[in-house]
Amino acid sequence: MHKALKIVQALHAFPPHMGGIETHTYNLSLQLAKQGHKVIIHTSKHKDSKQVDQELNQAGIQIKRHFSIQIPGFSSVRIFPLLCIPLALENADIYHSHGFGSLVPLQTSIASFLARKKFIWTIHGYPKLNAIGAILTKLYSIAAHIPLLIANKIICVSQDAKSHLPKYAQNKSVIVPNGISEDFFSKKQTKKQSKQFKVLFVGRLDKSKGIFLLADAFNEFRKTHDARLAYNGPNEGRNKELLLNYAQEHNFCTEISHMRLENMPEVYKSADVTVLPSDYEGFGLSVLESWAAGTPAISASVGIIPKFFKEAFKKDADKFIFHDKKSLINCLDFIYSLKDSQKKNYIKKAHTALKEYKWEKIAKDTVEIYKN
Repeated sequence: MHKALKIVQALHAFPPHMGGIETHTYNLSLQLAKQGHKVIIHTSKHKDSKQVDQELNQAGIQIKRHFSIQIPGFSSVRIFPLLCIPLALENADIYHSHGFGSLVPLQTSIASFLARKKFIWTIHGYPKLNAIGAILTKLYSIAAHIPLLIANKIICVSQDAKSHLPKYAQNKSVIVPNGISEDFFSKKQTKKQSKQFKVLFVGRLDKSKGIFLLADAFNEFRKTHDARLAYNGPNEGRNKELLLNYAQEHNFCTEISHMRLENMPEVYKSADVTVLPSDYEGFGLSVLESWAAGTPAISASVGIIPKFFKEAFKKDADKFIFHDKKSLINCLDFIYSLKDSQKKNYIKKAHTALKEYKWEKIAKDTVEIYKN
């Protein structure tokens, strides 16, 4: 039996703040703690974090939150003054950081170097931004050579994420996908609040997530269908107001909420379809979570997502993938027209494809990377 490891997980934000990286680290940390490892999470402060921190503390996970300065317009870019010092003082066996675009991996790699310990970096995807965002991304890519060089191993959630790495980094990278919590597979039914066809978006309310494309497409779709639109995710900027104003101008209702992680299975189950309209995605976790909850999903053709649909639905995969507003409306119309028996058949096929994405397996694979 291997000895228990002391593992530091460092990332820019953590639940109750919602996002793919946050959800990944939350579930990975729970499984690592269940396997007997000591897990310490370093992340940013959050005004509503008390309950989450207490729950994780009871599960054997210690949360250390630090003051940070959020850079407007860039959800993952936070400045943590002197974060290297408390990280280095942990003297952990493993320093594991997450996210390309965040400054935290750079600071974590330096801390691991100072402590002479192992550093692991998980790459979840690459931002595709315009204007000043594109310039900052290029500058970040230059600075990223520091953690890439220091890293003992680089974990990529998909082959697409790995393909963006420089050659020397690809040589020490390994693919470990995202996972899905068992809670999503619960057979508990959620009572629909309305007979209307509910279209759901889950994720940050960022422009790059395609939220305005979805609003525009839904406005056309609802003219010929009895439907409603719901967004669930962090809404810290002006986009919430812009979405609500758009809905008011076009005379339809939009729900915007931000549910806790443990409530997300019910959020998915309450919908008729989940839509992922992003400009880019490293993995597209909301598609798999929706499937696990028993709700069909459609998505833009980005990242590894087309592979998910081909694995699950074979020749029917293209029916669930869109490329623009018109094809998005067509996908919505396709899901709307499905009979209950057809929906159940597609969900059954999707569940078969989800077997490789259980957190227990992913955590064990990650520990093997730590130990090797």
